[in-house]
Amino acid sequence: MLRSSIILFTALFAFLFLKRKFYRHHLTALVAIVLGIFLVGYSGVVNGSNEASTSVWTSVWGIVILLIGQMAGATGYIIEEKFLGDFDDFDPFLMAGIEGCWAVVIWVILLPILNVIPCSNEALCQGGYIENSLGALQEYGKQPLHFLWSALVIILMPISYACALSITKYGSASSRTTIESARNVIIWIYFMSVPVNGKRIEEFSAYQLCGFIILLFGVFLYNEIIVLPILGFDRNTQLAIAERERANSANDFMPDRMRKSYRETI
Repeated sequence: MLRSSIILFTALFAFLFLKRKFYRHHLTALVAIVLGIFLVGYSGVVNGSNEASTSVWTSVWGIVILLIGQMAGATGYIIEEKFLGDFDDFDPFLMAGIEGCWAVVIWVILLPILNVIPCSNEALCQGGYIENSLGALQEYGKQPLHFLWSALVIILMPISYACALSITKYGSASSRTTIESARNVIIWIYFMSVPVNGKRIEEFSAYQLCGFIILLFGVFLYNEIIVLPILGFDRNTQLAIAERERANSANDFMPDRMRKSYRETI
């Protein structure tokens, strides 16, 4: 659920590099997101420290590394939005294909290297190396159904990624992260309900639930899915700004007497 923090980094980077304007509801939403991240992270530290094999610092470092990863992901989203915005005719599906080809090239270079780097952590590495491609092929031989799942991933992931790029192009990177945050709660509920190897991976936590509700509220408020009609929170939404622009445009073509009456009406 901490992956939803990407909306925070995406918003900050959009403000810094894309020169987006922040209004009252945006700032309030970011505060809610930070509070939600804190509660979810606190729950993760507490639950992780209760396990015999996990220390508090292990949980903290895991959260820190995850947040760094979200910062890197947000950077990629902003670059994609900038690129797609500068080139109106660029097809998101073509961009997904180009990025996929580069990923294949990178892994063709990295995999042989990772297969010869020793690793003594058995929980992280199998076969004594960071990567064990031969072991992976052996696992495929033991369970041929894995070929089907891998084929489905190869087909569905590019389509999913291209659709995400389309949302970035025709909406924004923030809209994309909003949609992606919805899957996190589905994953959370699934692993609380379905045992894995006879054990439920996720346990219900009130802190986690409250944190995620607050986090989602912030995400929805930032993207104006939720609009609060109090304290001026609805004054600078995209809809309100568009309404004022239409009113000003109509006002420019009115005689002075009609303009004054129209201004008093709105």
